[in-house]
Amino acid sequence: MNETLSADLVVLRESRGTFPIHVDLEVVRALDELVQRPNVALAWLTTWGRDVDLFIEGPLRGLLSGGYVIERTHPYASDWKLRALIEHQVELGRPAYVWVDDVAIGEARLLRPDFIRGPVPAGGRLLIETNPTVGLTLDQVDEIRRFIDGKS
Repeated sequence: MNETLSADLVVLRESRGTFPIHVDLEVVRALDELVQRPNVALAWLTTWGRDVDLFIEGPLRGLLSGGYVIERTHPYASDWKLRALIEHQVELGRPAYVWVDDVAIGEARLLRPDFIRGPVPAGGRLLIETNPTVGLTLDQVDEIRRFIDGKS
């Protein structure tokens, strides 16, 4: 059975109050299965800081834990996620990666076309733009699975 938490679920954030969010646990479980694999790491590219833990322990029911937060000092620049991703990639030696976002990838295409057309890590990269009203789908998780399987 596809257990889905409704869009009127309220997420409490220590720093900014509450807001509604939709969580499809089938998608979360499928993604969690991927990030539990050896040589796969999950990083939250977010300004949420410690609130990510509240999100994981609450709506995500402990799934997708063990990741880490990439939060840089320029969260108000429109391309802060891209900058943080690039910095993190350099720190890690430019490994293959998957970037999933509903807004930032499109912004990168507009603001930093050099990133989109520029050098790709030797292992490749997969950019997935999600629909902001739907989020990550099972088809997109399958696309991530195929990408990871092609690297192993």
